[in-house]
Amino acid sequence: MIPKVQNPKQTSWKIVYNEYVGMQKNAVDFLSTEVGRLLLRDEGVYTTYVLPCEKYGCETDKNAIFVGKYVDNATIRKFVKADEIPDGGYCVKVVRKPDDQECVYVLITANDDTQLYYGATAFVDEYPVACAPTHGGLRLPDEIFDQKMPEWTTRSRPRTVNRGVFTWAHPINDYRKYIENLARLRLNRLVLWNDYLPLNAKEAVEYARQFGIQVFWGYSWGWKSGLKVEGGITDEYLKKLKDAVIEEYETFYRDLDCDGIYFQSFTETSLSYVGDKTIAQLVTEFVNDTAEELLKRYPHLQLEFGLHATSVKDHLHEIAKVDRRVEIVWEDCGTFPFDYTPVVRDEKAFEATLEFAKKIVQLRPGAPVGLYFKGLMTLDWERFAYQNGPYVLGKNVPQIGEHDFRVRKSIWKMFQAQWMQYGAYAQRLIKEITELGGGTVNLSIAGMLDGGIWLPEALYAAMFWDPDGAYGELLCKTAAKPCITLA
Repeated sequence: MIPKVQNPKQTSWKIVYNEYVGMQKNAVDFLSTEVGRLLLRDEGVYTTYVLPCEKYGCETDKNAIFVGKYVDNATIRKFVKADEIPDGGYCVKVVRKPDDQECVYVLITANDDTQLYYGATAFVDEYPVACAPTHGGLRLPDEIFDQKMPEWTTRSRPRTVNRGVFTWAHPINDYRKYIENLARLRLNRLVLWNDYLPLNAKEAVEYARQFGIQVFWGYSWGWKSGLKVEGGITDEYLKKLKDAVIEEYETFYRDLDCDGIYFQSFTETSLSYVGDKTIAQLVTEFVNDTAEELLKRYPHLQLEFGLHATSVKDHLHEIAKVDRRVEIVWEDCGTFPFDYTPVVRDEKAFEATLEFAKKIVQLRPGAPVGLYFKGLMTLDWERFAYQNGPYVLGKNVPQIGEHDFRVRKSIWKMFQAQWMQYGAYAQRLIKEITELGGGTVNLSIAGMLDGGIWLPEALYAAMFWDPDGAYGELLCKTAAKPCITLA
């Protein structure tokens, strides 16, 4: 017989919000889903109950999750002092109602909408683990609402301003879930590289914006042809390439209302010279000429230059001349965390990589700069299928996503194991770059991250947010989050 008595925990909670628009709406939706996962059902017990979500000013005689900006919520201000909210960050508190010690208030607050959303993710992903009840020697985070909930406080802010991901776009199976996962990891920039622009490109940009994520569309500025150009890299060829680049922008990207353009040119090679000219000199002249024309027509356009260090590392004095309005984002800068394999076998090679990273982020003082990290790329370049025409981004049936998950799981398992051993090297480099650049260096992941929130991806995101602390503690805290997919 189905029990008729409903578990009182299911009806003793509500979410109290101030605004239901933009990122505040996303915070409410996220809390409703993730808290509801723990609250709303008992195995085998019939119920149809859903977590109430009511606007601030409603009665709160039972347990409540208050989510709102500090200035808008008097209840939050009773329990949280203004200086408890870090500048540009959030504060989350779990407290007992003073006149009813059996009643719990969860207070999630910040001074802007994006940080408010991040506060919601902190409560869901950190509190149940940090305060998990213990039964028979086992810690059980999923039973956090079955106990007398401990009081708890966390407050945090990002150490780095721009925290992003670069990915080929067409292998993404569900672009909405992909963007939601990035937001849960508190990443705020997405570069989508394409052979052809998706038909629903503008739709994807709008959805990312709803989660506080900037979108840069990526396309080739000579990367496809590389150095294999009939007749060589001549002035005539570069003039035609410049005209083609500008035409492609104006034809496909100008009206998308994206945040910027990412491009790669002919630097992904181990060669340093073309004829008697260095690749560094050639690419600098070409990029400056093309950027000058684009920025004359579109002065507010942000440009990211994806630069492979392999071909220019010995001629940095030329790269220093790149237009200061163009952000150089470096990749292939040495061993892990720039290498495809997350392994460090040679300490001297790592130290050389670290010193080179420090050198390039200081190459153009005051100009925007970034680094692209690897060590989690699951695309097999020998079997990679390039797109043959325009397509619909990220709307594949679930079965395709499930197939890709199964195919890549063993790859992720290997990465996951290697990150357990060598991830501290990535943390050290990111920490030193963060301190050197004062948080202004764009830190981004280059990888195909579809199919879940994988541990290496989450570790990078955590390091971008705050690289301090012991690596073992960071690893344990990150791996224990309920959102993490472990291979």
